[in-house]
Amino acid sequence: MRYFEDIDLDAEGIEPWALTEKVDGILASPTIDAVLRSGGLAVDGFTKPKQTETTRRWKVSIAALR
Repeated sequence: MRYFEDIDLDAEGIEPWALTEKVDGILASPTIDAVLRSGGLAVDGFTKPKQTETTRRWKVSIAALR
């Protein structure tokens, strides 16, 4: 089963490259991993299909742990 949810955020006061680095770091961090694992979930991977000056997009795959 697949489920998709979009979250749109407006970011001000940060350079696009810096935002990309911060989001990448969060998605790969042990902290987000620990939080998700406590609920029986884990980041299965993520991609960055669109990175322009005005739009940053990540697709995050979340897996249920068994």
